[in-house]
Amino acid sequence: MKKIVCSLALAAALIPFVGRSAAAQDVKATAIPSLDWIIATRPVPGTLTITPVHNGVPPQPAYCSPCLFYGGNFNSSNSNANGLANENTLIVPDTTTFIPFRVPGGTGWEVSGLFTNDLADGYDGIDPAQATWSISKDVSSGNAGTVIASGTASADFGATGRSGFGFNEYTVEIHTTSAVDLTSGQYWLSVVPQCTDTGNSSCDVAQYFVSNTPGGTANGAYGIHEPVNQSFFNSSYFGYDYANACTVTTLGCAEFSAGVLGHAHPLD
Repeated sequence: MKKIVCSLALAAALIPFVGRSAAAQDVKATAIPSLDWIIATRPVPGTLTITPVHNGVPPQPAYCSPCLFYGGNFNSSNSNANGLANENTLIVPDTTTFIPFRVPGGTGWEVSGLFTNDLADGYDGIDPAQATWSISKDVSSGNAGTVIASGTASADFGATGRSGFGFNEYTVEIHTTSAVDLTSGQYWLSVVPQCTDTGNSSCDVAQYFVSNTPGGTANGAYGIHEPVNQSFFNSSYFGYDYANACTVTTLGCAEFSAGVLGHAHPLD
């Protein structure tokens, strides 16, 4: 259920957003749920990189190996470029974007890792070097569904070389301690970067936004196409209870940049 917070909306509408520092602004007033709330700034134009396709299948991203699914690359030149809050930080706690993927019929997956690609605002790092993660089934509006597996794990934080809205994009990747077995069907993943170290001043201003993607093999997508318009957003801070991402923002809400690592095998 969406709750409109008037003071937040007014701050987003009236304050030109050009980056933050603890000394310059009240970070609580400028925390935003999606990057299209940046009224004064549109995506910084960039060079569109077309991923080569070999026999109809693009090569796996280096950070998705062995790759079962990848939603595709963020493209700052796309008119629908956006990012959705995905973070546990000192200013925005426990805010999660859940991204769908499908395990094909007749196939089982042994999942060994997950990742999201996130635009980092205020701090090009995470502290501690961890992320919470989950795989769920049957998520719907107002409903968390059934959690198949979840936890907190050490996270790799590596630059993708892409950027947008003046922020750099990073892959936040976790590896499970044991394989998560999935049968055919639709699931939702989450990988949430953290910046909760009160001794690190960068965490006073850090925010993270999972990148959206136009999808398609030309944008680097791999595996079965990501189900469109089926991501969900949960954040008591912003007043959303497992809301469809398109109720949080109508701009670029169809698909987000995330992936699944592991191995596939036929079902008996």
